[in-house]
Parts: sequence; structure tokens; C-alpha cells
Amino acid sequence: MSRDESLEYLLESYENVEKVWLKEFMIHVQSLKVEDDCPYLTPEFILEKLHTEQDVLGLPVLSLSNLLKLSPLCDEVDHVDKKQTGNSVSEFKKRSLVICKLVSESLSSGFPVGSLCIMENQQNAVLCNVTEQHGESISSINKWCALTSRNNIFVTSSGEKYVEVSGPIIPLQKAGDEKCTTLMSADAKVVLENKEVSKKSEVINIIGRILVVSEIFSVKHDSLFCVRLESDVNILIKKKEFLYWQKFLSPKKEYLFTNMKPTTLQKGAGHPVRLFVPSKNSIVYCPTPERSNILSLKDWMSKAGITEVSIDNKDYRATDKIVENNHISYQGVITSDEHAYLGIFELDQKIRLYLSYIPVTYVSLRLGTKIMVYNAHLQKSEKDEKIRIVGCLSSCIKILQFSTTNLSAENVRIPKSIQACLWKQQYSLNGFTFVMDVMLHLRQKFTNYSNERFGEFLPVISDLCSVNTSLTRNHLQEVLTTTCCFISDKTEYKNSFPQVIEVDIHDADDKMNDIAIAKHDGSKDWNHVLYWNYVIQQGAVQQIIIGEIHTSSRSGKVQLRDQTGCIDCVVMETQTDHEQYHECTAECCMCYQTLRSKFKCPHLHPHHSGCLVAITKFTVVKERFLLGNFTNIKTKDNIVTNKSKELHIKYLVFSLSDVILIHKPKYSISCNHCTFQNSVKDKKDNKLKVSDIHWLYVNHKESLHMNDNNKSKARLLFIAHICDHLHQREDMLEEKCLTSQTQNDLEKDVNVEVKQLSCAKCQLILFENSNVKYYNVIQSGCLYKFVGFDGVMKERRKLPWQLKQSAKKAGDNLCYVLPDDFIVEREFHDQNSNAVSWLEGRVESIEHILTDRHCKDYVSILGTVVRRVHHEPDDVGLVLKRLKFNNKHLTSDNGTSTLDNWQIQLQIKCMKSEREISVYLKLDNITYPLGLVPGTVVYMEQIERRVSRKGVVYCQFSIVSSLTVLHQKWSELTTR
Repeated sequence: MSRDESLEYLLESYENVEKVWLKEFMIHVQSLKVEDDCPYLTPEFILEKLHTEQDVLGLPVLSLSNLLKLSPLCDEVDHVDKKQTGNSVSEFKKRSLVICKLVSESLSSGFPVGSLCIMENQQNAVLCNVTEQHGESISSINKWCALTSRNNIFVTSSGEKYVEVSGPIIPLQKAGDEKCTTLMSADAKVVLENKEVSKKSEVINIIGRILVVSEIFSVKHDSLFCVRLESDVNILIKKKEFLYWQKFLSPKKEYLFTNMKPTTLQKGAGHPVRLFVPSKNSIVYCPTPERSNILSLKDWMSKAGITEVSIDNKDYRATDKIVENNHISYQGVITSDEHAYLGIFELDQKIRLYLSYIPVTYVSLRLGTKIMVYNAHLQKSEKDEKIRIVGCLSSCIKILQFSTTNLSAENVRIPKSIQACLWKQQYSLNGFTFVMDVMLHLRQKFTNYSNERFGEFLPVISDLCSVNTSLTRNHLQEVLTTTCCFISDKTEYKNSFPQVIEVDIHDADDKMNDIAIAKHDGSKDWNHVLYWNYVIQQGAVQQIIIGEIHTSSRSGKVQLRDQTGCIDCVVMETQTDHEQYHECTAECCMCYQTLRSKFKCPHLHPHHSGCLVAITKFTVVKERFLLGNFTNIKTKDNIVTNKSKELHIKYLVFSLSDVILIHKPKYSISCNHCTFQNSVKDKKDNKLKVSDIHWLYVNHKESLHMNDNNKSKARLLFIAHICDHLHQREDMLEEKCLTSQTQNDLEKDVNVEVKQLSCAKCQLILFENSNVKYYNVIQSGCLYKFVGFDGVMKERRKLPWQLKQSAKKAGDNLCYVLPDDFIVEREFHDQNSNAVSWLEGRVESIEHILTDRHCKDYVSILGTVVRRVHHEPDDVGLVLKRLKFNNKHLTSDNGTSTLDNWQIQLQIKCMKSEREISVYLKLDNITYPLGLVPGTVVYMEQIERRVSRKGVVYCQFSIVSSLTVLHQKWSELTTR
């Protein structure tokens, strides 16, 4: 029968509707020009082949080009419950007929290494993924086949599509039925060990059960994967055209590898390793009796002409047992991919799967996907309800069934900072799971961070907890060894990373009540004993706090923040820092500060705001103010029942010498070679548009206080006395400024600090609104750069009457107002500023203040707080006015004055002698200073020297004064 007669007979045997489909099918197959590639693949042959596999009659016939044009959603899509998926429908799943070639990535360009594609011709190709059930199709690669069921998945990150082959792959071309002689893997091991003798036979065929299949990973610039058969036979697949094998090979199954060449890997694995590599004509089959003829070693030697080989009597079954006993396999469904960016998945709601130690990128691991995890490590923890399964380079993930519920796909991309840490450095199993669990804990505190930025935590955590080692991972050595990929270490890591909101002192009230009762000697007034108490507690050695350093634009305080909350902070120098009197130079600029290292400079600067840090050593201080009807206190219960009003103040004390930088803020203007980065940018050149620049030397900073002149709105503000007012705008040179120097003049001025001493009069700058955030980062005696982006510092305002002392000291009742759009940064110098002599020149000795009658009215002192007592206010009317004002205007984070405005008396001891002086702090509307507990070294500037009627010299802290805590000499870091 001729071909035309055959077609006519075929058409007559179909109904009218089916004839239409058949004609379309014939036209489509002919358009593919399949016969040009394989002459016997006629439309009739293909149809007959398909009918033997399954009923395809009536299925829509799609070309690959039409398949690519389809939108993710189609009218004929299977019904999917959106409530169940939680996603918008982005999947096209239907039964249709696609005739194509299943090819490896090497035959098409632009696709990931080792991937599979379906292709009609050289123009149309699309990525595809297969399941473990398609393993038998490994011999159908680069041959024509038919697909009847698949998912079109839309990758939301890249916008590309790929196909998940969910149904069977029907081979259309005849498989090679040539029978080949093969060796079992145990005999192949002997041939490998005697490869020098067996050179007459360059390649052999091997049949064996797979123990390990690695994922495709990279060594330098080469992509490869490894297979281990029974009897410790290793196969290294490096050639690009064979990498697709990894998609089809599964552990615990038997395969036939043809034309394998024995060789020795001289480099890369730490020592020479004998293994097999595929040759040009290598193919992998699922073995069948019709395809393989298994020879004994003796028969193979005879056939190859080899008379004698050295046979090692080693029992490799024991080696195989080591591999199998060190690993487990698990089958489950992905029930959570919330932390997929960390390589962590949840299986069956009870298993936590860790994949980030495997240096690969996964695709198709979506919610609802059923997977098989081979050769992973099992780890149980008493602290965690979930069982842990940890993947290593001997592990592989095989998809058993694609997800039918979750319809969006994302590549699992591990952040580069995590890759650099986990993929390059060796970890123990305990250490790896510990740092990953810490990352899960910290993610709750920093959910607003991008995955890449959050990944910067892991190297720091590894360093702090000494989890990682200096050993570099050798990926080839790991996968070719029979032992565990993780280094041996049974250390139990006990480091904790509390949330900021959790930082507290347990039972602080009880401890302070005990202290108060112990201090009462029977003659003291209980109200004064109980009014103020404090407790100090040092953080545990293994406790580390991670957060962002910020300066509050509402309270002016330094704060440590995460998403759970914030805590006020006091940054003090350590005893060592204070004795050395650190002198800031250009090296203190943030641009010289490296990540994962401690801060070089112990002084707090504006550029520290926004830094993400880890504090390794800290102290928690809790102060309590208490008022009530305290007459006869016998037990702690009496204190609780009789109290009427209380105020708790909690803060963190640390030194920058104990702080490790994790992430820098996005902008820095503290040096000439740092570039501006801000939201305000010029559209043409994408650079910041700077409107005004000033170099200002801060001679003195006053107290941060509440301005209650405005009845409708109370706000915090402070005044800075400045001199050496420098700027670059020529039109402002005629403004009322002390000097009009250029930048060159500034650079030539070796010691700017000396010049300010000759200035007869300083100008004033008012910091208000959000600019109060600079209060704790601007210090007297330092030069700062003021940069504006929208406007100039031109407004001069008359000072209110409450600041008459400021006007008197400056000799001017006008001040500049700092606009809200200005940024202030420390200007560092390469020259030695001689901080020791500067401080000594400003400080009056307590001995001199107490004895010299001609001493100045306003003095500055340096000393240690040895005692602190409180006095009830004399002016009850002022107290009532203050209480009314507080209730109306103030919020809890402003922290103005003390409870009911009691006056503080500090007894300050001289640093060089035993002399002491009393300093009274009547704060009124001044913010409450933190850290004033006995043992703290303080620097008080511009306090008023007074003499009482009895001739006693004391000092009074006023609105023009300022106070800086330098460091602590707390002998006990426990309850006091």
C-alpha cells in the first residue's frame, strides 16, 4: 500500500470531527520537518506510536512557539482555589499534545548550565524541569518525543517561563538496542586500580547501583557533579554536554554507564583520586537484560587481552556502609518556603530542611512540591520541636511531584554574603545549624531588611560565636570522600541574641527595695531613701545584642533599635580608652571602618547613626524614682502598698570598643573622597544638589531643654556656640560671620582649636525640631561640616527671654537657625589635635575652684561621681506649674527633669586629689541626663560657681551648662 493510500484509509476510519483533528495533526507534524531529521518518523508512525502509549485523540496540538505565546492563565486551566494557594493564578496547566526534542542546555544558548530544554528547531526552545519518575527518559535526550501534560510556570523575578513536565515523556525515536558487554562496579574498581595495565582497553561499560549523586556545583570556572557507585567507584562528570545526566540520575537505583574512561584526578581533591570520566560517546541507560551482557572480571580480562592484574582484597561493602550510615533520605511535601532565601524549607510541617551549605541555586522548590532528599544529615535538638535535616555536597534533591497549589515560582537565591561564608568556609554540623537558627531568630527583629542586607548578619554571627573555622572548603574533596562533609565538632553553642525589647534586669524593683531598706539607718527620712535608687547589671558573657544605632529626633537620646522596640543608650569609653585619651584623626572617618570589625574610634559621631552593629559587652542600668506616703517601712510589701507615683528609666551602657560594625549607613559626607547618596538628587547628573556648606567649630554646647514659650506646642532644642564660621558661597561672605576663610585656609590651619581661643565673641546656632538628634553626637572642641541640600543657613532669630544667659555669654541675642534639610558630620584632620592638652586647658581643677577667690564665675570640671542625693523643690508653685505643663505637653520619650522636679546633688571627686565639690542640678525643663550613678566619670562644662552664705563653695548646673559622661569606674557590675 502506497503512502497516499495509507493516509486515505486512515482518514476513512475516523469520524468527521476526528478527521479535522487528524488533518491538523498531519499538518503540524509536517511543519516540524521531523522526517528530515529522522526519515522513519512519519505522521502515521508517530500517531501509531502515541496510540500505543495513551489516547491522544482530540488533544489540542500546540507548537512550541504557540506555547510560549500563551499567557500564564488560560480559559481551559484546571480549577484552582485561590484561597488555598494564597497567590494569584499564574500557572497554565492543561492536557495538550506537544511534539518536540528534549535536549540538554549545551545545544541551546542562554540557559543555566546543566538545564534541560524542549526544542522544535534551532529558533524555539524553552527551559523545562522533570521529576524523578522521568529517570528512564535519560536515553531519550536529543531525540524526538511527545509531551501530553505539563505546567507553564511564570517566574515572577525574571519574567521568563519554564515548563514543568508533569506527565510522561513518550519517546518517538527508536532506542538503541545494541547489546554491550559490561562490568559490575566491584570489577570496575579493580580495572580502575590497574588502569596502567588495562590501557589496551581505554573505555569500559559499568553497571552499578548509585550511592551518591551530587548537585551541579562549580570549581573555579568549571561546572561539574559527581556520582559514587557501590564499591567506592567515583564518576566525575565535567563535560558540558553530559551535565544534564544529573537531572535523571537518582541514588539507590541501578544504571548502565557506557564508554567510561579511567583516569587520575591529580589536583583539586587534596590528593590524587582515581575515578572514571565519560568519553565522547558515553550514554547512560536504565539497564535491561536485552541491553547489557555482564561479564566476569576474568572473562573481561581475557577478552581485553590482559593476563594479570593486582587484585585488592579490600571489602568495599564496608565503605559503602559508611556512606549509607552517615546519611538519611526523606520524602515529604514543602509546607513552608518563608525562609527559602536562607536555603531553609519546612517539610510536612514537622521537618526543617537546611540546604544553604550546598553551593547551588535551586529552581521549582515551591510550596506544595513533593520532593525526595537523598543523603542528608539528621539532627535532633531538645530546644527545637522540629526535626532537622541538613544537606551537604553528598546530598541531592529530586522532585517527585510538582506543586498543584502554589502557582508562582522563584529561584532560590542565597544572598552573596551568605554564599561567601557558607560556601567557602568549613563548618561543623552543630555550628552550621546554630548560626542558621540564630538567623531565623534575628529575622523576626529585622523583617524590613532586604534578603541581601540581612545576609550580612551571618558572617558576623559566625565570627562572634567562633562557629566557622579558618579552613577553606574543598568541594571536590568533600564529595569524593566517604566521611562526613562537615568537620567533627560536638561543641554546644550557648550564645544568645536577645531582642532589644527583652533587654532588662529581672526583679529590678525587688532589688532596689532591698538596697533602700539596707541603706536606711533609722535616722533618715524614708521618702528621701526611696525617692531614687538604681540597679546595675552586666550582660552575660555569651549575650550579644544586634541592632541599629540611632539618635532620636524627638528626645535627642542615643538609641539602639530593632523592629521589636528601642532602648536608650549611653556610650562611654572603657577605662583603657579614657586613660589613653583618644585623639580623632582622618582614620576615624567611617570610610576607613571595615565591616565585621570593632570601631576604631571610641567617640560617638554623627556618622554612627544608622549603623547596624553587634554589641558584645554591655551593662544595663535601671533607675527608679518613687513617691508615696512612706513613714514606717518594715518590709518590701509596705513600699509597694504605700507608693503613689513612680518613674522607671532603663538604658544600655556600652563602649564603641565593644561594638562590631555589620552594615554602614548609605551616605557619608565626613571626608572628601566619600560620595553623597541621598534621596535628593539632580535628575541630569544623578548627583546630590548641595545648596550650602559651612565648616563650624563648636566651642560650647548647652543643655537640651524644653521650650515652653509656645503654649500650643512644646519642643526640645539646644544652642551651640560656634566660631570659625566658614562657607563656600560668595554671596554669604558679607553676612555677620566671624571669619570668611576658604577651604585652603582651613587645610593650612594646623591647629584650628588654638585659633578659637582668640575669638572674642561666638555666634549661636539653634538646633530644634528633628535636629535635636545631633545633641549627643556634637561635642565641644570639634570642627563639623554642615551641608544643606535645599536652602541655606541664613535665618537669624531673636532668642527668647528664657535663654538670656545664652545671649549674655555670646554677647548677642540673635542666633542662626539650622534648617531641617541640613546634614552635620564631623570634619576630621590628619594633624594631631592634642586632645589631652585641649581638655586640660578647658578644665579647672576642683582644688582651684574651692580655694581661689578670683576664680571665674563659669567653670568646667572633670571628676568622678561619688555620691548622689535628692532634695525636694523649694518652690511648690513651680512644681505644680511644671506638673501641669508635663501632663499637657510632654510625651514619655522626652524625659524632661526628674519626678516632681526634685533637685539632684552630685558629689564630684577630683581626678588628681581627694578634694570634692557639690554640684546641684535643678533641671526644671532640662532633659534628664542618663548615666549619673556613683562611679561615673563626668565632664561638666560651663557650670556656675557659687558661694553659700556660710562660705561653702559649690556649683550650679544651669541651662547654659552641658554634661558628658566619659567612662565608668563601677567596682561592682551587679545589683547596687
